Amino acid sequence: MASTPTPQTPRLTQRAPLSCVPCSLKKVKCNKRMPCSTCIRKGEASQCRRENVYLTGGRQRPVSALAFRDYEEVVAENFRLRAALSQSQGVFPHATPSAETPAGTSAAFVPDSTLLDYLSELFNAVCDSGHPNSVFSPQDIHLPSRELSDRILAHAGAETTWHHFAIHYPTFMDEHDQFWRWCSNGGEHADYDPHWLAIYFSLLAEVLYLKLDDWWPQDTDAAGSEAMLHIQNWFDAAIFLLQKADFIRAPDIRCVQAIAILGDVFIVLGHRSCFFNLWPVAIRTAQMLGIDREENLAKHPPLEAELYRRLWWSLVIGDWLIVPYRTPLVRIDDFNVNMPSLADDDELADVGGVIPARAEPDPRPMQYQLALIEGAKIYYEFQQMLRAGKWMENDAVALVARTDEKIAKLIAQLPAFLRADGDEVTEDDEFRYPWMEQQRSNICYTLLDGQIAFFSTLTSLGPAEANARSRARSVCVATSRTILQLALQGRDDRIKNWFTITTLFMTCISLITLQQGDEGPDTVWADVETVYKVCDILRAKGSENRLASAALEILERAIRRRWPAHPRPIHIPTL
Repeated sequence: MASTPTPQTPRLTQRAPLSCVPCSLKKVKCNKRMPCSTCIRKGEASQCRRENVYLTGGRQRPVSALAFRDYEEVVAENFRLRAALSQSQGVFPHATPSAETPAGTSAAFVPDSTLLDYLSELFNAVCDSGHPNSVFSPQDIHLPSRELSDRILAHAGAETTWHHFAIHYPTFMDEHDQFWRWCSNGGEHADYDPHWLAIYFSLLAEVLYLKLDDWWPQDTDAAGSEAMLHIQNWFDAAIFLLQKADFIRAPDIRCVQAIAILGDVFIVLGHRSCFFNLWPVAIRTAQMLGIDREENLAKHPPLEAELYRRLWWSLVIGDWLIVPYRTPLVRIDDFNVNMPSLADDDELADVGGVIPARAEPDPRPMQYQLALIEGAKIYYEFQQMLRAGKWMENDAVALVARTDEKIAKLIAQLPAFLRADGDEVTEDDEFRYPWMEQQRSNICYTLLDGQIAFFSTLTSLGPAEANARSRARSVCVATSRTILQLALQGRDDRIKNWFTITTLFMTCISLITLQQGDEGPDTVWADVETVYKVCDILRAKGSENRLASAALEILERAIRRRWPAHPRPIHIPTL
């Protein structure tokens, strides 16, 4: 018989205790983790320990690590297993804290949210700043003359349809001729098909807005403030006609097309709430109509199937590249739609979607959308993985590095006319393809803006990752300077759509908040002047663009806080 153990002598037992000493003495439930939840709740975590004993039997392996895991640990284990499986299959793995990271070598990762906070402030400023509704009946709609309509839509075919890829332009122009023949025979636009008219007025508003600088000196009917009245009226007409078409209760693909086109002007006209309300409607309507499944598209004629692929991917791009970031409406495993083909509109009409061989590798508008799709996928995967589980700082650094490699690979694969240098593009090419310059600047803004979005999350890293934090700041600042120089070297009239303005705003904020001044006063002065030049561009756009006006006001406040020693006359337009 063993003697009664003293407090200094461990007792003999055949089974090691799993509960902690305080819980055993108090005879309360213990979750058998060290420290246990009971001791943590009572503030006695430092006293939580198991009793030291001498085992007289075979050693019992602890099973508490498996038997008493909470839900978050099970989810993390699932992510680790999925990552291992993905790596073995050559797939980009989902994010999880590294199971092999020694405790204490890296802190929990908390992404820096400074840029997102500024973006939220910007978009909240334009949420309800748009013009009041001007169309309550068909009689309130300003129908343009046939000549003006032809001139505006001629720009659509040559320069703007690639913004949304929502329509097949040759087919739409045939329908446009039918509409005006109907009007010339005594028909009233109030009695025409509201679905088609919604697309028509959406196009008029979008094209006139994007080409406003070209129209002011040329056309007295669309000059100055009168042009903005046309844009606002046609925007309101499109919304009115969507309601007349009962687009909520009667799904129709033409309503989806109209909303996709209006996506270019929702926010710049100050109707952000319309965008966030109608874009989900367009996506859900498209899903109800089945254009999110390739097996459904196969039942359509080749021309329609290709058009629906373009339209669906345009909706997905708008959902995945939205800023500030929010949970996407569409998950990548929710749909099955092939990538659009490279065929131009005229080729689709002539040969039913089959691309004929060309003597020379001409640039095609669809190359832009294909590159944008790949960029949207990278951004989507990064955001989803970042929110997939708990991250340690060193794992987050590795995730950003892998994502940056994907961006670099995509840039290397871009066709020559979409690359920032554009060395192989001649003036004849620019004249022959008027959309080329705008596409090049847009894709550069998108990919470089994504690089800032990725690396800016690392600017709050702790001391253990000081080098990574310093590099992230340097990358953000250098990329910001590149974007701003591209903007200042280009044409001001190209800075029109909401994404371009948002990119310039975020780039300036990145430079203002992350520039450390360690490169000398000359560099600081150069950065200040660069930001002020962008402010001048936004000021010139303020009268026609609510987003630009709000961005200007926020930027100038940020400049005064960050660089008070660099004054410059400030004139902030009122919203």
